Amino acid sequence: MSNSETKRVRLHITAPDQSTRIRVLDGALRDVPLDANLGEVSIELPPGVYAVQFQLGTELATQTAVLTPGADTVSIRLEDPHGLQFAAAAPVVGTSSLQRTQARVAAR
Repeated sequence: MSNSETKRVRLHITAPDQSTRIRVLDGALRDVPLDANLGEVSIELPPGVYAVQFQLGTELATQTAVLTPGADTVSIRLEDPHGLQFAAAAPVVGTSSLQRTQARVAAR
């Protein structure tokens, strides 16, 4: 194996907010241990294909990260902050169950 194949690649993952849980799975779908997993994660991994999961409440979004040998950093970002909306009993902005009329009454 050459040095470029054994060199680790930095995977930088960003969620739209600090409440979003981040999970990384390797090619065998095993969890990659993370020091912290809310909002933003930066970890060095061997080259390969990884699944990156973003979870907010019960909603889940998955993206694929391909770490190629010789790459410095691969960045994954959950682009649509409204992609993970969960239902809430209270009229909370950013949830899938928000009804504007209820939110106005609650604000008053």
